[in-house]
Amino acid sequence: MALRFVGIGAAKCATTWTYRMLGRHSQVQFPAGKEVNFWSKPAPRDMARYAEVMSEHDPSVAAGEISVSYVHLSVATMRELQAHAPDVRLFMNVRHPVDRAWSRAKMRVRDQGAVLADLTDAQLMEYVFGGNNVAAGDYAASLTRWASVFPAEQMLITRFDDVVARPAWVIERLLGHIGVEPDEQLSTIAQRTRRPSTPDRPLPDGIREMLARLYAEPMRRFRDEYGIDYTGPGRS
Repeated sequence: MALRFVGIGAAKCATTWTYRMLGRHSQVQFPAGKEVNFWSKPAPRDMARYAEVMSEHDPSVAAGEISVSYVHLSVATMRELQAHAPDVRLFMNVRHPVDRAWSRAKMRVRDQGAVLADLTDAQLMEYVFGGNNVAAGDYAASLTRWASVFPAEQMLITRFDDVVARPAWVIERLLGHIGVEPDEQLSTIAQRTRRPSTPDRPLPDGIREMLARLYAEPMRRFRDEYGIDYTGPGRS
């Protein structure tokens, strides 16, 4: 299978920006676009079709995909991926989990046509705690599953804060990780295209405290195992 790289999430951690920036490089292609979600589909999966789609490109370039649902994959599914693409390069974008959960909740509000300012705290809680939003921020749990299947050198972790503060550096690291030469013009574009978002409604204190309690132990594990400290309250 001509699959060089896979981005595994997490949602609201600059994965769309990553997709757009990598897609500008002449030696990187996304044959099926973003959010393919192939490995999140229930078995049996059409491996032949996936392999065909991922091979529809110049073989000299690096082809891959980014699907934020992959942060939730089971070990069994990861082993399927490993069997078909044993040398695939993986990367995960991370962000303070409280900020990430709030950003995702606000996106869900917009997607459903609701007005953020009109919602009560009780209604907001449905968006914050619904689905797998909270689970997506347990980065250590996901990375531990991935590490049980793939060697550490095949995984790169990038931070949302770095995307905001030094985007060109992030792109250069990603390109190096997937085995593609750096591009000075792309680095210049990256540096001027990522800016902090405009503040809107802040996360209510009560919901922030609930999220902080839920994430306290997972973030201690993430800090101790991966050296990234998100044990504070977040900024949202």
